[in-house]
Amino acid sequence: MNKLNFINGFKSFLYDTDNFISIYDNYLHVFNYEKIDVLKNEYIEIKIKDKKVYIYGNNLKIKKLTKNEILILGVINKLEFYYE
Repeated sequence: MNKLNFINGFKSFLYDTDNFISIYDNYLHVFNYEKIDVLKNEYIEIKIKDKKVYIYGNNLKIKKLTKNEILILGVINKLEFYYE
């Protein structure tokens, strides 16, 4: 049983399961966002818990949107994180 607790602790140390951002092909997936502050064709600003995510690119569009997940399509040039 101790081995299982160690593995779960190690997993939570390696990556944050409260919020998650992944990039693949021309998609950006954000899990557990709080709100979208700015939505433009070349710039999107998203609030996530204790930080803001600035997404810069071309032809940025929201492909899918749920209560806590967002999928953005477009050419992503740069991501910036601002910790509040």
